Amino acid sequence: MRLLARRVVSRCEWQCDRPLTRALLELCFMGRKVRSDLRLHCTAVRLLLLQVALCGHAHLLPRTLALTAFSCKKSGVMRLISGVEKQCHRIPHLRFLMSSYDGDTSCALKMPSCATFTDEVLGHKPMHWLKLLTPSKLEDAQYVWLFDADLALEAFELERALAIMTKTNAALGQPCITASKRSTDYAFLRCAKPMSEMMCEAMHIKQVEVMTPIFTRAAWLHVHRHLLTMLPENYISMVDHGIDMTWCRMLELGAGKRTAPCILMNVSIEHLDSRSMGDWHEAPEKFLLLDELQKRFPNYTRTSPSTRERKGCVIGTVRKH
Repeated sequence: MRLLARRVVSRCEWQCDRPLTRALLELCFMGRKVRSDLRLHCTAVRLLLLQVALCGHAHLLPRTLALTAFSCKKSGVMRLISGVEKQCHRIPHLRFLMSSYDGDTSCALKMPSCATFTDEVLGHKPMHWLKLLTPSKLEDAQYVWLFDADLALEAFELERALAIMTKTNAALGQPCITASKRSTDYAFLRCAKPMSEMMCEAMHIKQVEVMTPIFTRAAWLHVHRHLLTMLPENYISMVDHGIDMTWCRMLELGAGKRTAPCILMNVSIEHLDSRSMGDWHEAPEKFLLLDELQKRFPNYTRTSPSTRERKGCVIGTVRKH
């Protein structure tokens, strides 16, 4: 029983964030000091398990820091803010960084309490990742979620995605993409029937795109240090094309032992395709960064079509809804 209590508390004490948990833990281990009173000891363990149950599923989720680069001028900004607020209500240990990429501050006062507005970084998404998600700014976050501003957050089951990340021990993952207009250029990342038919919770993949990646803390620190800080800032302030062809292989070779370096989760998120940062397909600089990545990281950057496919189930069976 003591071993069970230890395991439960080691995973849940900090997450429940309630003083009663620590008090119950101390009570549990009284059985070790007062060996004759095993009844008290066993009762305390049961109370501890009850306390963990009362915390609710949301309270057992890891602390997560989410970042998006957006503009207050875009038509979908109020939907974005509303979606952020709904996620915050569902997941207590979730914090958002809302970064204005064009310096406009007209919506700064409309942010929910869990979100911090900033206009200190201008330019494309990678610049915001580089400047705002440094090791010192992660604080106690265990996961880092980067997401585009034109995703429908209100229905996204982030809590289930985080649970799958933890269960699979993946370094980097993403939900599959649905769309009201255009989902994703990568067909293997769409919420297609084959994944549902295989009943996978998650599948091995070799490429996670820049639209909505979720990193473990260790994986993010590795990517920040060994990838983002090595790239010319004048490139990453203009375009992100090629980064998603690099980080999976980098994590596979350099982020420690993982069940799966990169996974596609059987959790969906809708892409509204409002071109929140313009159309990168038309950007004249779109290949500058990719060329730079291939020069600097020839062992990591993969452009072959063979990397854009699913590689089989990682673990488990998806629950039916």
